[in-house]
Amino acid sequence: MALLVLTGCSRGAYRDLEAGFAAEGGPSGIRTPANRLFMVSTRHRGAFQVGGVQVFLSADAVEIRPRFPASAYLRNLRLPAASISACSMTCFGPEDRYADLLLEPQGAQVSVDAASELVEWCWQNDLPMASAAETRGWLYRGHSLPSRTAYARVSREDYEEQARRACLGH
Repeated sequence: MALLVLTGCSRGAYRDLEAGFAAEGGPSGIRTPANRLFMVSTRHRGAFQVGGVQVFLSADAVEIRPRFPASAYLRNLRLPAASISACSMTCFGPEDRYADLLLEPQGAQVSVDAASELVEWCWQNDLPMASAAETRGWLYRGHSLPSRTAYARVSREDYEEQARRACLGH
């Protein structure tokens, strides 16, 4: 019981997304190899990590489905592409890469360990690739993310290079 109370207190960013993006029914889309996610927020201190998630990609949304025991206290999420302001990439080493979904109005960065699949999905949905500096400026200094309306689609290779540079901290 104490674990559930402590987890409930530290999951502010996830709770914010549950309020507007709770998923109902079975998953849609293709399951990715994702197993973990972490979240940071402009509204809550610290990071929230969930191990044991399933992530599904459809043409217009990312679905996050926690597995037990997290499913006992976390709802499934469906994040529509139209609600995602930008994407980025965070890396903790060559094999520990996360694709970041940035939701500016909700102040949430959702980072999923299926980096290649999510970067491809972001490109297909014409989402801007935010640099690491732009992401840090938004998360920690209150700056705005790159505008979706001003985004000019680039080639897949250029998009992947932008993701790689964000991964390196540029």
